[in-house]
Amino acid sequence: MPATGIDRAQLLSTLCEFASELAYDCRYEEAAEMLEGATRWFAPPDVIDEEIALAKAWVQLGVLQAELGAYDDALRSFRRVYAQYWGEKEDQELLDVSARAWLEKSLVLLRRGNITEAAEALLGTVSGSHWDDDEQLMYLVSILERASAICGMLDPSEGAAFFTLLASGLVEVENEAVRSMLETNVQRHLSKGIAR
Repeated sequence: MPATGIDRAQLLSTLCEFASELAYDCRYEEAAEMLEGATRWFAPPDVIDEEIALAKAWVQLGVLQAELGAYDDALRSFRRVYAQYWGEKEDQELLDVSARAWLEKSLVLLRRGNITEAAEALLGTVSGSHWDDDEQLMYLVSILERASAICGMLDPSEGAAFFTLLASGLVEVENEAVRSMLETNVQRHLSKGIAR
């Protein structure tokens, strides 16, 4: 009996979960290889559930590629998602996944030392009024924590510049909860920098 679209989406989600377990054990290359194969095998998607699962897989693959230092590959993986779904009005989940692709892109740019572009990518993603989902807010918190860790590996002036740019762009953020959360995290990082 042939697999249905839902079966394929569930299978891809299961593969993504297994890749996450490999990554948790720091087996990034194996996890990336698994997702590279999965994204090829499951394309093109037939139904919306497959489309969502495939978009999530591309974002997850991009994160792994960034961990492996393959920044250009990571940016291409993220672009596959946000270029197609950014501004998606028909499905909120696809819009959310594309927003995550943009946020992950900002971290890759930050790793590469593209401070201004990284800050612009992050602020551009959260400037809309639709950021009212708790899960998305928690994802944004994790992005900021990872950004702070990356800044800790950069020249102190670069890390400070990134968070200063975020601070100066807070006025563009429409959602009050997002703006408040960003302001708290930005000030926390800048205070750490002053303390050092």
